[in-house]
Amino acid sequence: MGKLGIFVCTDKHGEDVEGVVKAAIEKGHEVKVFFTGPGVKLVPTEHAKEIVKAGADVAMCLHSFEELGFSEDQVPEGIKKSTQDYNANMMKEVDRYVVF
Repeated sequence: MGKLGIFVCTDKHGEDVEGVVKAAIEKGHEVKVFFTGPGVKLVPTEHAKEIVKAGADVAMCLHSFEELGFSEDQVPEGIKKSTQDYNANMMKEVDRYVVF
């Protein structure tokens, strides 16, 4: 199957992001998710934990996370603390790229 990249730069659609991830994985696709900007507000939520549980490769922009007042101890297990470099590489590796 294909590879799907999901770029999350808003905190308004956590349920939708989770749903797309789960649906894609159920269909056999490999999924990568990168949270940045206001999107990192979703990182300490159940949506992000469910995305990790579903089997997606998940990373977040640590700079954005800290800029919004969060601390590293609020990052759930399974989410990589990364930089925009993760997103750039993800864009090169995936077949389709979705932005929220």
